[in-house]
Amino acid sequence: MEFFESLGVDLELSDMSFSVSLDHGKGYEWGSRNGLSGQPVYYHYKFLTSMRAVECLSYLEVLENNPDIDRNETLGNFIRSRGYSELFQKAYLVPMCDSIWSCPSEKVMNFSAYSILSFCRNHHLLQLFGRPQWFTVKHSSHSYVNKVLA
Repeated sequence: MEFFESLGVDLELSDMSFSVSLDHGKGYEWGSRNGLSGQPVYYHYKFLTSMRAVECLSYLEVLENNPDIDRNETLGNFIRSRGYSELFQKAYLVPMCDSIWSCPSEKVMNFSAYSILSFCRNHHLLQLFGRPQWFTVKHSSHSYVNKVLA
């Protein structure tokens, strides 16, 4: 934000909400702005408890404090070896990664767990609700590109 302030570029609030609808609206649905759909309470509990952010943060801390540990574990292996639910994968992790990195769902699980989880931690994506307010450049990139090139 300091970069844009130094250029005199205006920022505005950005809506960074996220939602997922499985099985063309006939399955599980949720949104970061509006919460969970009218699914049975069991599914809400199962989904919300599947996040396990503390475990992800602990994993990152171990890797960051031990540079000799291999950081190439795939996201798929991380998820399977720790027993994350299929619901968590299908209703949060894979769609979130798909939307951020514009990649096919089947490739997400081959990404580095360390890289994905670090990104998620740094951008507050390991929490479903109560995320920080994001900003975007007012009037899009053309409002500052010429200032950068000058």
